[in-house]
Amino acid sequence: MEAIILAGGFGTRLRPLTYSVPKPLLPVMNTPMIVGIINSLPPEVDRVVLAVNYMAKAIRDHFAANDIGREVIVVVEDEPLGTGGAVKNCESQIRGKFFVINADVITKLDMVAYLAFHNNCGGIGVLALQEVEDPTRYGMVITDQNNSIQKFVEKPGENEIVTNWINAGTYILEPEVLEFITPEKKVSIEREVFPVILEKGLYGFKYVGLWKDAGTPGSYLDAHALMLEAEVAAGLAKTTHLLGEGTHLDSGVELGENVCIGSGVKIATGCRLSNCVVHDNATIGKDCILDGVVIGDRATIGNGCTLENDVLVEAGATVESGAQLSCGARVRQSKERQEN
Repeated sequence: MEAIILAGGFGTRLRPLTYSVPKPLLPVMNTPMIVGIINSLPPEVDRVVLAVNYMAKAIRDHFAANDIGREVIVVVEDEPLGTGGAVKNCESQIRGKFFVINADVITKLDMVAYLAFHNNCGGIGVLALQEVEDPTRYGMVITDQNNSIQKFVEKPGENEIVTNWINAGTYILEPEVLEFITPEKKVSIEREVFPVILEKGLYGFKYVGLWKDAGTPGSYLDAHALMLEAEVAAGLAKTTHLLGEGTHLDSGVELGENVCIGSGVKIATGCRLSNCVVHDNATIGKDCILDGVVIGDRATIGNGCTLENDVLVEAGATVESGAQLSCGARVRQSKERQEN
């Protein structure tokens, strides 16, 4: 069985992090997010097909150098084709029913139970559904008492809300779906294909649990916070801190809530960190305050810096000592300047 992972986005909302690293390889809990998705797949999935465009070589090189226990096939789009076009572009790799997963969705969805649900339904496909407080930002999915999808409402107005269940961006589909996608054309599978195939049996798998689109600085940080909190709730960790191998914290370093630090990181005395993600091999000077920031790998933060509120530092970049950055500031590697 195959799983198609849609990994072709440019990651523009996470720049400058994604100038150096494609979004699917950005770490979540110190593991590339796309690898975390692959690790969650049921054993029936023996081949993973990556639909890529931006920085395709970096993604291909990563999987060539790292064995994940499954065959990985990289299919490159010459130009973005939308979710449906990307799936159609992978048609030659499909042997039967298959998963489709967005690469930036962080979830604790039980893939084994999800696959069993699809097999029992007997329809053309199943969509994972997640309940949210405000469905106006998403695609509302209306089902009947048998979980058969009856209607889609894209970004409903407040007076249109009849359910809080939304499309969670993970699908199991039968190959027949591919017949409804025009080849070599930009197609949205959600807007142009799913509404057309409802009568063939499209079902919703409702699940409650961790779900986060990690495509923005805030949601990327939130995804870490939710996963760290889940680890504590499950008794797998005592604190909402994660430290990678070979990381060194000098005495006097204070870690607040939701701090994820990669491998080989060095943090000097007097630093205070909270709601932060620090990638591998970064160096943070003494007496720094970091709150709500992402530090790219090999980045250097000088002494006495204060970085707050969605600050992103590109891999390999340098923040000069004494810098005060906040409110979405961006630090580039080559230009060594901040973009607000």
